Formats: sequence, structure tokens, C-alpha cells
Amino acid sequence: GQANGTRQEVKRLDKEYDRLQKVYDDYIINHSSITQEVLDAHQEKVSDWYIDAETAGQYGMYDVLI
Repeated sequence: GQANGTRQEVKRLDKEYDRLQKVYDDYIINHSSITQEVLDAHQEKVSDWYIDAETAGQYGMYDVLI
């Protein structure tokens, strides 16, 4: 993401990013075996987290892999 504007606008945007991240995290936690701790560890890194099919299966992220 990117933020620019007044201090108040940036603070408001940061609050919205936090809200959206909570929505995403809750969805992932409720639909897989990934815990908040695992998500937090990956979110602290600068890079994106790419999950291959094997890892996705270990986390219960799909029912059947074709």
C-alpha cells in the first residue's frame, strides 16, 4: 500500500489497513489450520508469502487437488 496526504488522512488510512488485515486474517484462520501466530510471523516480513500446493494442503486450504 501507499499513503499520502495530511497526517490525519494517513492515520485514517492506517486504521483502515488494520481493519482490512483483520478481516483477511479472520477469514484465513476460520477456513484453514493457519493460526494467527503463523500469519503474524509472515506479516512481519517485507516480502509476500507464496504458498505452494503441498503447503496449502498441510494447512487445510483446499479439499481436493486436481
